[in-house]
Order: sequence, then structure tokens, then C-alpha cells
Amino acid sequence: MIVLIRADGGTFPEIGTGHIVRSLLLADFLQKTNEFKSSKILFATRTDSNFKFGHGLIKRSGYEVIDMQDSDYNSPFEKKILLSVKSDFVIFDRLDVEPFLVNSLKENGTKVVIFDDERKENRLGDLYINSLLQNVNLDEKTLHGNEYLILPKRKFEPLPTRKKIKKIFSCFGGYDVNNFSSLLINHLLKINLKIKIDLVVSNLNEIELKRFEENCNKINQNTGNEINLYHRPDNFYQLLNEADISIVSGGMMAFESVQYGIPTIGVAQYEHQKRNLRRLENLGVLEKGNFNQSSKDFIFSKLSKISMAYGTRQKMSKKSLRIFDGFAIDRVGKSICSLTH
Repeated sequence: MIVLIRADGGTFPEIGTGHIVRSLLLADFLQKTNEFKSSKILFATRTDSNFKFGHGLIKRSGYEVIDMQDSDYNSPFEKKILLSVKSDFVIFDRLDVEPFLVNSLKENGTKVVIFDDERKENRLGDLYINSLLQNVNLDEKTLHGNEYLILPKRKFEPLPTRKKIKKIFSCFGGYDVNNFSSLLINHLLKINLKIKIDLVVSNLNEIELKRFEENCNKINQNTGNEINLYHRPDNFYQLLNEADISIVSGGMMAFESVQYGIPTIGVAQYEHQKRNLRRLENLGVLEKGNFNQSSKDFIFSKLSKISMAYGTRQKMSKKSLRIFDGFAIDRVGKSICSLTH
């Protein structure tokens, strides 16, 4: 069989690296199953400037890449490329998929799997994975809920909650479109937390990275903080796991932080991330923050609230570990495998 995964990821609004990471996890899982172990799995992705980072992740993972040549979503050209592969399965992990595109694939006998599609009419796909969306069909073709949210499996066992805060982790995703990292730095200049902060940044050129380093050094000299700046570190998850609190964006990073049992402050980059954070806050595992000028210290009031309450952090951590058990990939993969029978 031929499996084609259509996913993009890079430095582009609302299309970070989460789609690519999830798709790679799924591809790796499928290759280990009896149903797909002899299949050829390919990725169809954009490779132009804004998407080079996602393309690079796929190439380094060893999968063959079909260049979508900067084609628009749901365009005749995208349809032409996808049909040319003559695949048995097409898995879409990108924004809105129009019915005409799905129908074209189905007419050729292709099974179609779609992630995160709010469409309620003209649902022609064989399987829909809507782990994050709320306003969706609840039927036999839909997997819905936290138990289907694919995240990288924990590399480390979560650490016990410390009574005293020693370390904060912060990362605003593969594409920090609102420059939250800079805003966090500017806020830290005004206060003296006397705490260690690991700040992870990505997609910065040499000049930008140099400026960040200078600002971090300035804070370390003028306050009691200790900021350690990391650019795409290999020990990313170790840094996260060692934190007492995390301040992260509202995409997959927020869910990964919660999965590690870290009491989390989430800041939305986009409208759909506000829904993600509201959902996690309602579950009691996260506090929403923001950097709005009208409430510039709001994120630190949240930080103070969590850091001062050991019992609150302990409760958040225990709830987090119950919500995400690490077996979502098994559930989703099993459902996709059932389509081959």
C-alpha cells in the first residue's frame, strides 16, 4: 500500500510545526503495525521559504517528500499532485479540506483520514480525528476527546511537585508570531523573581539571537534572575520536565507541558489557541495569561498565584497526568488500521 500524508509546518501564522510532529509520530507508528509495515509512506508538503523548517523535519526523519510547490489549499494544482501519487490512503493534517478534494480521492478508491475538521456537512472522509475541536459530529467516523490527542510520548518520568519554585520553563512554539519571547524578556526586566528561567526560542537569525542573548545578560546583571537562553536545544524535554512552572503558547506546547504534569500558564497566539487554553483551564490544569498592554502584569499575577500555592500546583500536576495517558497514538493508529479490513 501507499500512504500519503498531507501536512505543512513552519514559520507561518497558524501553521507551526505541530502538524508535522504529529504526522511523523503517526507515520512511525503505522510502520510498526502488521497492516502497514510493508507500506510505502510519503509526505506531501510545501517546501518554500516559510515551510523549510517543517520540510527539514520530514527529511531528517527519512521519509520521501513530494513538493507541493507552493500550491494553495484546495486548489486544482493541489488536487492534481495528490491524485498523481495513486495512494491507497491519504491522511490530511492541515487546515480545512474541501469536499471536492476528498471526493476526487474517494472516486479513485483512496481511503481518506482528516485531522481537525469542523465540517458537519459533506463529510466524505473515512475517519475524522477531532481531539481538539468541540463543535463536531459525534458519530462512528469521528474520534473525539483528549484520549485521541497525539503527543510525543514522555521521555522522562514526571518529577514530584516541589514546595518551593526553583525553575520556570518558557517556550512560545516553533513560530512566535507575536514575539511573546521578547515581551516576556521585557516584563522580566521590571521585576526581581530571583529564580532560574529556561527560555527556548526558535527560528531566529544570528542578529536576533545575539540581541536576545544581550537582553538576557542584562536581566541577569540587573535583577536576581538567572535566564538561560536555548535555541532549539536537543534536551528540550529534559528542560521542560525539570520545571516547576511553564509559560508557553496555546498550541501543542501547552498540551505537552500539561502531559508532563507541569503547572502551566498558557498565552494564546491565535484565536483557536484561546479555545485550547479555555478548555485546559476548565479542566484545572492550566491558567490563561496574556501580554496585553491594558493588563501588562496579568501574566505575573497568574505566576504569583500558582507559585505561592504549593497545594494548587500539586493538584494541577496530578490532574494533568490523569488527562493525558500517552496512548492516544495507539488509539488513533488502531482506528486507521481498521480501515484496511
